[in-house]
Amino acid sequence: MRLYDCKALDMGGRVVDRMIFAARELNFLEAFKKLGLTFISKKERHSTIRQAVVDFTLPFFRGLLQLVRNNINLISALDIVKSSFQNAEARLIIATIKDNIKSGSSFANTLAMFGNFFDSTIVKTIEISEKTARLPEALSRVVEHLESSIKLKNKLKDALRYPLVLLICMFSVFIFWLFVIIPKFAELFDELRVTPPYISKIVFNLSYVIRENAWGAVVIALVIAGLWRWKRFSGILGKIPVMSKIKHETAIFNFCSSMEIMLHEKVNLLEALKCLDKEFLGIKNAIAVIESGSSLSVAIAASEIFNKRELSIISTGERAGDLWSAFKSIAEISRQRIDTTLRRISSLLQPVAICFAGLLLVLVVCSLITPLYSSLDLFT
Repeated sequence: MRLYDCKALDMGGRVVDRMIFAARELNFLEAFKKLGLTFISKKERHSTIRQAVVDFTLPFFRGLLQLVRNNINLISALDIVKSSFQNAEARLIIATIKDNIKSGSSFANTLAMFGNFFDSTIVKTIEISEKTARLPEALSRVVEHLESSIKLKNKLKDALRYPLVLLICMFSVFIFWLFVIIPKFAELFDELRVTPPYISKIVFNLSYVIRENAWGAVVIALVIAGLWRWKRFSGILGKIPVMSKIKHETAIFNFCSSMEIMLHEKVNLLEALKCLDKEFLGIKNAIAVIESGSSLSVAIAASEIFNKRELSIISTGERAGDLWSAFKSIAEISRQRIDTTLRRISSLLQPVAICFAGLLLVLVVCSLITPLYSSLDLFT
């Protein structure tokens, strides 16, 4: 489903604007004719919901859960939840979901139309809950799943926020010195005819080059920012030993959390794995091995996703018929490992950033003080 801004004529010949969700291949002429409008034009629109899970998906399911628990029917609950959103796109999504359900579509199939907001794990969980009349329980599990994912992402951000802010402040001060303070000292030393030492010459020349090529520096900064948002660049960062470990543990946590929520709601094992085969490498091979008659622990062992301890937990859960608990245990173990790794990174990055800032400060100060001592020697 894509979001479009459309123009049409009403029965009175007035131009009206309509924002709609539609498939790319939709016949807009026929669709607007059913609404009593004459279609004029359409323009695809970018989403106004910046953080899908935080700004829409989680608040949507939280509100829906509270209402469904109080025995309010789904259509009425959707109307109430819709009124709690200020964003026009969010309100349109909920209205579209409600209209599709009223026209005979299932709740799960309607959610599947909005893949940017509802992943396959959520859709499959809701689908099974509709068959077993366990929608409140399924919504509760979905909310827990989303909250756990958000908490993990926030921890990853928090671990890097302080060192990053420190480095940004340090470079801001350094740039201020290069543009304002150092040129004044360079002019002063020229007037005093003092020959600065080698380290001072480096700093003075660096200041001159950056000031003369300020636009080039801006372009370089924009290129770096673009690379940071480039998916391949994030893949390169993921190959750094510490970052690759966090990436691997995060993948395990997400996989096990998704499996836990689906298996708890009685989703078939193969269906659950198929929901995740596009997101996690090696799952397709595991599915093929299971379909050939092997156990889950044997199939996953071949994918080399889990270590021996985790495979043992899966094997035990499989024999006991309690796989969802096994995946829940592995998710918790993985989360603890991520927390430990993040604490180590934070404890390492903070002193490194402080030392780096100190070295830059010492470099600049020494480059300015040393010529001052030389100039004093000339007047003694």
